[in-house]
Amino acid sequence: SCLIPTIRHFPVNGIVKLGAFTWIQAVFTALFSQIDRLYVGIVFGAVSVGAYSLCVQIAQPISGATASTLHFLFPALARSNSSHESRIVTVIAKAAVCNLAFVMVASFTLLLCGRYLLNLWTSPALSAVGKPILPWCVLGSACVGFATTGTYALLALAEPAGVVRVSLV
Repeated sequence: SCLIPTIRHFPVNGIVKLGAFTWIQAVFTALFSQIDRLYVGIVFGAVSVGAYSLCVQIAQPISGATASTLHFLFPALARSNSSHESRIVTVIAKAAVCNLAFVMVASFTLLLCGRYLLNLWTSPALSAVGKPILPWCVLGSACVGFATTGTYALLALAEPAGVVRVSLV
């Protein structure tokens, strides 16, 4: 037996086909997460960009925790899709309900506690600037969190282009 690794054509194509759209989305997410701070800094000034950055950091756990919590969903849906089970719609619906509940509870908690966190972590001036920004950051993170079930479902159903199309809208 030969110890030199070989690359089969089919698996590489499948990985690239599935991964290319996701990689494109990841690159643009990284770019836009920095460009928005530059825009806020240029238009509204340094204090505003500081407050905006803190508000985004306070709100990010909504989408991050949702993605981490539902990470099991992708392999479960892929397995259901590969065996052509009709229960995939039920699995997606249950996951969407759980996703919605988790995002709503997390958002509500951050809306209640976020102002306190701003007061605790920053100066009174920065906190005053951040208070009207925080609900918008929570809303943005909640929207990304709501998309988790759909994103995993599209990837599991081998429709990665749908994820990118929805993200760009």
